[in-house]
Parts: sequence; structure tokens; C-alpha cells
Amino acid sequence: MRSDGKIELHMQFMLIGVPRSATTWLTTCLNQHPEIFIPIHELNYWNANKSFGLDWYHKQFVDATNSTLLGENSSLYFADPVMPYQIAKLFPGIKVIVLFRDPVQRAYSHYQLNLRNGKYPYKTDFLWACKNPISPWTDFVEIGRYYTHLIRWQKVLDGNNVKPILYDDIVNKPEVVIQDIFEYLGVDKNFMPDAVNCRVGEGRGMSRYPRLARGARLISNGLRQISGKQWPAIKSSLLKGGMHYLRQTVYRNKITDNETNDQAACRWLREQLIDEINSLEVLLERDLSHWKNNS
Repeated sequence: MRSDGKIELHMQFMLIGVPRSATTWLTTCLNQHPEIFIPIHELNYWNANKSFGLDWYHKQFVDATNSTLLGENSSLYFADPVMPYQIAKLFPGIKVIVLFRDPVQRAYSHYQLNLRNGKYPYKTDFLWACKNPISPWTDFVEIGRYYTHLIRWQKVLDGNNVKPILYDDIVNKPEVVIQDIFEYLGVDKNFMPDAVNCRVGEGRGMSRYPRLARGARLISNGLRQISGKQWPAIKSSLLKGGMHYLRQTVYRNKITDNETNDQAACRWLREQLIDEINSLEVLLERDLSHWKNNS
């Protein structure tokens, strides 16, 4: 860190959210571009993981070259009211990308993820999870205030340095979306990543054994933090060595992210966010009526 408070890493862009909105898909596509370097896993260093220390943060970029565009995937930044100011100070002129998904479907997907990872008791229902966030990172109402948070980022950063993308566009026309993002970042937009047509938005299922699932996740995260860039190869070896069997044991029948079977909770959450959806619709000049009408 320099005396003026700016970090030495020259970060040129960040994917700042929102969780469960194809951020992994986009990070994989960006990672495959020869002009871009972005760690494949989320960092969330500047708000959730600062305890890891700056050395850990720097190690995530050790394989970057001077000729590559440097980026970071941290989906917990978007809804954090402090982060626009902190990121603007640390990385002046940075560009950010934010992905928006129907906030109710997104929340339900997030809820499923928390169940799979053992963060809730096994029979926790969606409505309880909506009304009782276990941390700022799982506050489904707050995360869903897309308009409020987007306006904040646009005011703090140059409005041209904030790129909103709709999840629906990724699902329906991924090639167009990725070319648009490459052009926004100033790299070769004609490069087409192998991952561009990978399936988006499928979940594993609910956890039969929440504590076992949480333990497996903690071990996985620990190995990932230690191994850095080598994590994909290590993960592949673990899967071949029996982790796949453990995963099938821990998780029961596969459930897709869009299977929102708690209709009362969905209606309640949509009522909380309808004004935000209306305002975002006007700001983006996009028809979001399907976000309002989904049960």
C-alpha cells in the first residue's frame, strides 16, 4: 500500500455481483480471454476477507503478466454501501460489471446454496430465510435493492465505468453479451471463449447433512485459498479420487435454481422489491415485467 492509500496492483475492472446471477459463467469466459487475467474464484477481499491479509490478495494475481488486463470477481461488493467509495479510492478509473437477475429467483437460488452448504438448519423455509438474514451477505431484501445500489455506484464512479448486464440476456444470447463486455473492457471482442455456451443456472440440490456439507465447503475453501491458481487442477484430482461420491451422498435430488416452490415467500419478497424493480426498469430502459409477474 502506498502512502496515499492506493494499492500497488493496477486493477482495471471488477465483477461486483450480484451473487447467483451467472458470475461464475462470466468469470470463466473472461479468464479464457488471452488479454485478461482474473482469478476464477471469488475474492471479496475488501469487505469479507480482509483478515486473509494483503499478501494473500496479491498471491491471487501472481500468474498475471504485464500485458494482461487485471480483474477481480467479488459478488459481495455490489450491495455493500461502503464499497463504491473504497474501490474508487483504491483503484481510480476502474470499470465495474454487475449482473442482474430476477431478484426473487436470485434469492431463492441463494437460499438453496446456503442450505447445501449447511448454513441453515435442514428444514429452514424460504420465507424465514428472507426475513432473518444470517449475515449482510445473505440479506435477500437488501441485495435485491438493485436500483438503490446501482445509483450509488454510478454516482461514485464515472457512470460510463459501470456496466449493467441482465441475466436473461446471458441465457438467451450469451455470445452477444460476451462480445459487448469484451468491447467495454477494450479487448478483442472477436475472441469467443469455449465456456460461452456452457449451461447457466443449474443447482446441485439440497443438503441431506447440513453439517457435513458445511465441513466439506470449509475444507474446499481452505484448499482453494492455499493453492490459488492451481485450485482447478487440485479440484479435478479430488473429484476423480472420490469427492464426487461424497457430493452425491451429501446432496439429495438435483433441483434447478428456478424451481421456486415456496410461492408465499416469493410473493412476499417481490412485494418488498417492486419499487426497486420499477425504478431499475426506467433507469435501464428495459422491460422487466416478467420480474414483476413471476409467482
